[in-house]
Amino acid sequence: RQAVGILGTQTKIYFAKIDDSMRIGDGGGSIEENECIELHWCPVKTSRKFVLETDDIPPGLKFAVFWFYQAHSELCKDLE
Repeated sequence: RQAVGILGTQTKIYFAKIDDSMRIGDGGGSIEENECIELHWCPVKTSRKFVLETDDIPPGLKFAVFWFYQAHSELCKDLE
């Protein structure tokens, strides 16, 4: 959960290794199942700049990106 004071929201962040050949649609969840999933396609190479220079990113997402850098350092050699 992320919160300021006594209010907060629950965030679930998932990680998957994918490439364009695996993409079958735009994503975003199923309307029939009342899902609203926000997708952000961000290349690893430009992800540090995206996270540090975008003001409206939730702290949990920033934490997840920096977790990725630690857990998958072999994919993060060319960060900008």
